[in-house]
Amino acid sequence: MTASSSNFPKHARILVAEDAPDIREALVEVLLELDYTVQAASDGYEAVSMFPEFNPDLAILDMRMPMMNGSDVCSVIRQSSDIPIIMFTSADDVADVNGAILNGATDFVLKTTGIDELADRVESHLLK
Repeated sequence: MTASSSNFPKHARILVAEDAPDIREALVEVLLELDYTVQAASDGYEAVSMFPEFNPDLAILDMRMPMMNGSDVCSVIRQSSDIPIIMFTSADDVADVNGAILNGATDFVLKTTGIDELADRVESHLLK
C-alpha cells in the first residue's frame, strides 16, 4: 500500500503490541510509511490500557509478551470490539495460535515471513 492509494482507508489507526524493541520499532516505521496512525505497546497490559482511548481499526499482537500474552490481549479486545486482530508470531508459537484463534484472532503471520507480508495482511484486512 502507498499513501497515494485511493482504495485504502487514510490514516487508519493500528495498535502494535510487541515486546522486542527492534521488531516494535521496525513495525511502527513501516506502518507510518504506509500512512497509518500507530500506537505501540511493549507488553499486553499496556496494549489493553491504550485500546479504549486509541480506538484502533486493527491490532497487531505478539503472541508472547511479558505481563499478558497476545492471546489474552485478544480476548480482552473481543469483549468490546470486532476489529481485525493479527497475531505476529515466531515459528515455535504456532501451537499457541489455535488458542488465539479461539479468543478471536482474525489472522496470524509468522515473524520469519517478514514485515512486508504483515503489511500486506494489514492492507487486506482493512479493505474488508
